[in-house]
Amino acid sequence: TPAGLLAEYSSKGHVAHRVDPDIAFVWGASSPDERLEAGPFSAKWTGQILLRGEGKTRFHAFVQGRIEVRVDDKVVVAGGADKPTWLSGDEVDFGFGEKPFVVTFARTGDAAQLKLFWSSTEFPLEPLPYHILFHEKTPSEIALAERGRVLVESHRCANCHGVGRETEKSLAPLAAPSLKH
Repeated sequence: TPAGLLAEYSSKGHVAHRVDPDIAFVWGASSPDERLEAGPFSAKWTGQILLRGEGKTRFHAFVQGRIEVRVDDKVVVAGGADKPTWLSGDEVDFGFGEKPFVVTFARTGDAAQLKLFWSSTEFPLEPLPYHILFHEKTPSEIALAERGRVLVESHRCANCHGVGRETEKSLAPLAAPSLKH
């Protein structure tokens, strides 16, 4: 199965889909995706999580907004806050294996952020590792959009054909190649 979670971002009647390798974001007042306008938004990630250990696991979120995390259709952490805060769920024992994993998030204030963590009887608090998150199959439109993004970056198209967003100097695209010849 492909790595990462299928992500759906919604804002002002528009939707953007992509694959996110993990859930660790500090959006602030910005848009969660360059295809969407800044402002209130919601997000949903779906896929599978690989639980490799036996024993009880607890999920945690550092969040500014509203969140709900479900593993095997059981809510493992939920809540929200307008200022960055920690939320922790109860200890649960799902056993070993791949389990359905769904995370929903909504921006509720002027800024937003979300970082997922977990802890267990076998290990202390740590960020939810990217290598345990999977999805069934990447839909063709998401795969094509990702391929297009990679091509635009690799050929440095954004230097001449910018998307109309202000970028920091340190994030500015590399100079485009000369098309003189």
